[in-house]
Amino acid sequence: MKLFWFFISFWLVWITGYGVVRAELSAGLATTQSIDDPSISDGDVLCFSEGKIGKCSQEYQVDMYGVFSETPAMALDDKDLEKGKLMLDSGRVAVKVSAESGEIKKGDFVTTSTKAGVAKKATKSGNVLGVALEDYTSSDV
Repeated sequence: MKLFWFFISFWLVWITGYGVVRAELSAGLATTQSIDDPSISDGDVLCFSEGKIGKCSQEYQVDMYGVFSETPAMALDDKDLEKGKLMLDSGRVAVKVSAESGEIKKGDFVTTSTKAGVAKKATKSGNVLGVALEDYTSSDV
């Protein structure tokens, strides 16, 4: 698994080492959303399903909503929102990825996977999260 920067479909992404502390900020506007799942971490791909936001867990999931980011460039932060977390729905953001569908090359489309909150290379037509801005060649599945 690895963090990526993506231009999230209507967005863009750039790959970076998972777990590596980075000084760069995402490039986009984050908004505060009420998210019940306490396990959400930086780079998780989120979906809106059954009336709540949580980690995506199906391939090519239709209800992709955005990516959780701890370091957005700009934020509309609602301090009064219960269980509020910042989420980007457009722009450049670090995203967790897996090589589940093979190596990811710069320019490949990325979509949701069966791993909760993790994206993978899109190998067929369907809903995509964004476009990879770097290669990812790990044997990680």
